[in-house]
Amino acid sequence: MNYIKIYFALPDELAKERDELADYIRSLNDFYHERDIFFEVNFSENPFDSFDDFPSASDEEENQRDAIRESNYFYLIFGNHDDEGIRKKFDVALEEFGKNGTPKIYTYFKKLPEGVETEQGIKDFIDRLDQALGHYYSQFVHIDSVKLNILLELTNTSNNGDKLEFEDGHATINGTKVLPLDNIPIYQCNESLQQLKAEKARLEQEFAGAAVNYAQNPNDQEAFNEMMDLSGERNRVTDKIHEIEKGMLGLCNTISEMRHLDRKLTWREVEAGKRLDLGDYDGALMILRDAQREKELAQAEVIANEGIERIRGYIAENRMIISTLKTKGVSVDTLDELYSRYEKNTELAKEYHVELDCVYNYISFLRIQKEFSKAIELGEWLLPFYQKDDERLDILNLFGMIYHDIHNFQEAKGFYEQALDVAKRLAQKNQKAYESRVATICNNLAILQTDLCQYDESEELYLDALEIWKRLAQVNPEVYENDVANTYGNLANLLSRIHWYKQSEKLYCEALKIHRRLAQKNPEAYENDVAIVCNNLAGLLSRLHRYEESKKLYYEALSIRRRQAKMNPEAYVGCVADICNNLAVLLNNLDQCDESERLYREALAICRRQAQKNPEACEKIAADTCNNFATLLEKLHQYEESEALYREALEIYRRLSQKELDVYESDVARTCYNLAILMCDVQQFDKAEMLYREALKIYSICAQNNPEAYESDMAHVCLNLAIILHCQCQYLTARNLYFMASSIFWRLDQEYPGIYKIENASTDYNLAMLMMDLQDYEMSEKLCCESLSLYKSLAESNPKICEIMCDKCERLLHKLHDLQH
Repeated sequence: MNYIKIYFALPDELAKERDELADYIRSLNDFYHERDIFFEVNFSENPFDSFDDFPSASDEEENQRDAIRESNYFYLIFGNHDDEGIRKKFDVALEEFGKNGTPKIYTYFKKLPEGVETEQGIKDFIDRLDQALGHYYSQFVHIDSVKLNILLELTNTSNNGDKLEFEDGHATINGTKVLPLDNIPIYQCNESLQQLKAEKARLEQEFAGAAVNYAQNPNDQEAFNEMMDLSGERNRVTDKIHEIEKGMLGLCNTISEMRHLDRKLTWREVEAGKRLDLGDYDGALMILRDAQREKELAQAEVIANEGIERIRGYIAENRMIISTLKTKGVSVDTLDELYSRYEKNTELAKEYHVELDCVYNYISFLRIQKEFSKAIELGEWLLPFYQKDDERLDILNLFGMIYHDIHNFQEAKGFYEQALDVAKRLAQKNQKAYESRVATICNNLAILQTDLCQYDESEELYLDALEIWKRLAQVNPEVYENDVANTYGNLANLLSRIHWYKQSEKLYCEALKIHRRLAQKNPEAYENDVAIVCNNLAGLLSRLHRYEESKKLYYEALSIRRRQAKMNPEAYVGCVADICNNLAVLLNNLDQCDESERLYREALAICRRQAQKNPEACEKIAADTCNNFATLLEKLHQYEESEALYREALEIYRRLSQKELDVYESDVARTCYNLAILMCDVQQFDKAEMLYREALKIYSICAQNNPEAYESDMAHVCLNLAIILHCQCQYLTARNLYFMASSIFWRLDQEYPGIYKIENASTDYNLAMLMMDLQDYEMSEKLCCESLSLYKSLAESNPKICEIMCDKCERLLHKLHDLQH
């Protein structure tokens, strides 16, 4: 259990506020207990000044001082009256902070009613905070301001991955409402927000009336149009509210971060922050627009001008070194120097706020090197400095790619959509300069939509991108034909997913033709694209049972990846693991088990090693490898290791699906299915049935939303679950499942001739066995004959299995003949 200790020092006059804080902390504990986080709170009611000689404390005093020293956060909250005991507690916290950096100290003063004079003791203490300590403090109207600060500190300074948002009048953590914002002045006093909320309430009332009117007159087109117009206007107002709330959270974060800055705050920052704490936007702006600021800045620029120019020159020289090293090719020998040059440039840019684009360049480099946490950290620092559309465009797209890389799909989608809006806006003003950026972001967002199984949206975005790239390539093929090829390859990935195999293969081949031609001229620039398309096309051909063609392409891709990993292991060793895994699956299908096992073990070793550095980026491929390797080990009767790998994969997929259910639930189902087959092999049929049922439940839901992608999987689970239930004499349920599987496989075989023949043959044979047990010998014989015919037609492509199954079918026919006569 992770204990977070909070000490609240507040007087008896704030007993109501103390009770509210206690209730609030209890609600946080209810929210966080499942994640092993517990907030331990101390509300001391015994003031230190109850003793004349403070240093010689009683046991109770010593216990209080120990509680303060051990706390992570110390909140000093004053009411209307001075309290010497509370001020002495502040001294204890301040002394401990000076020694150890904890507890973090937050000081709040309750805003006095109009006409009430601040007591002299409080004035003296505020002067000490201002003059001697430089300690930032706040005023509060309602104790909810302190509660909000707790949330801001927990989400901004901890590493628990929580996401704090303002949504529809509430502060939420990971989508769960944790605090209403109505009593927060910065929310309550925002006039634009309050006007929009009133407008939304009016529209909701009018929409309710229009909906009733349409329900009573369902054929009235005007009533329908009125209802839809009101709905659209309400949605637009809601979007504006969310935008303001998003900006408001950013402002609250800015004020909160002022407490942690290493430098001394300017008087303008302090005074503006205090006014914003009370919701006084105009007053804060008046202070920050002080004309004296410009004079101070001009003086600083005159003094620093020569030094800044020298810094710019040093950065420029480093940039030249970086460009030269990269032109020669990134390798083990050059990586250390590249990191060093990037780090120095970034350090100078951050310190002096010059040449900020070199920070962006470093983030891009870190993404290629798969150092995602550091890239995100630098990006979050850089983004606030980019306010104009043309400045924000590239970093928004880069953030989308980074979050996509670590499988945080919702964050990635948000950044891509922001980037696309910006790019389209810029392209309207200057098409020539920005339409290629629109195409790039369309392509990136389409890849993400494919991963989210949003296939229609993905295809539309790919076609939009392809239209732009083709038009640009006609004018300048050397620059843009590689983009055309990349989009062909990505669209082929999508079409392969939805089983449009012929169209997919055609696009892959077209992309590979372009990439290979470009790679002949410049292998370092384009062989990476060759490897990607080889890998993807090999996967498609494997699904089409064209194993030798697939094998050749996998080895070509693996050769490129091994060469790249030798030069730059951090960037490419994960790609080696990916292709080792894919090739091992193929070799398993070809019964080349020794080579398959060797590749699996190589891939798994790489994945586990990489997952220690970047778990977000490597967990998925690690789980895939475990799942596939377990299938081979099961085939080799190494059941114990096979089960362990399946369960390792299932644990990872379940964890990932909690974050992104739509993305990973099919992986959970697939692993349940594979593990169920193993459980059957080791005669643990109850466990197998449970796993099959879980897989069937998931696939049924997936198939409702996306039948083309998941009906086949659903049919396979139906077939295998039916076999178990058949053996347990649950004939009627088994028969229904067999019929369901059969109907799906026959329909798919009509759409994709030849692909599902063996599944149809197997289903017919097993259903024939069931019908024999139900004494429907005529139907059983018919199904058995169909199965035998299918297996004979498949004998050339899969002789071993078909020979065995043809023999089984013939024996079943003889048995049926005997039973009928």
